[in-house]
Amino acid sequence: MQECRTGGMREFIFSVIWSVLILFFGRYIIFMLPAYKIAGAIFTVILFCILGFFVLTRYAAVFTYTLKGYNLRINRRIGGRNKELEIKLSEAESIYKHKPPVHLKRRCIYKMCSSVFLCKKRRYIVYRHGSIHGMIVFEPSGEMFRKINELMQGAQTDKE
Repeated sequence: MQECRTGGMREFIFSVIWSVLILFFGRYIIFMLPAYKIAGAIFTVILFCILGFFVLTRYAAVFTYTLKGYNLRINRRIGGRNKELEIKLSEAESIYKHKPPVHLKRRCIYKMCSSVFLCKKRRYIVYRHGSIHGMIVFEPSGEMFRKINELMQGAQTDKE
């Protein structure tokens, strides 16, 4: 089972609204505070660059979720760069529809989801690889979520 996700139009529209707000804020600094014209212009350009980076990385990203046997592979492709993550569902401890009560270090949480603002579709898998705990945040379809849940339960019964 495989599915692909891309950044949605909602994120793109939201980022355009942010860019308009940044433009008005920068122009406010330039016109209302003449002594800070250069600082306002530099600040506006820097904010546009940061916003452009986030828009391009989120909107141009393609996420591929592949479920093959008891392995879940998540691939994020932005341009020519790939970031791939693969776990065995037998290593997964639990899957959540809402943010789990588990507290992990930030470097142990892998966010592999296309939408930035819509949290309703996000799913969380907490897994253990050796002595390391980790969490994957991703957005599978309802069918894939049910299939992952069934395979995790099957893997848990096989362990026992």
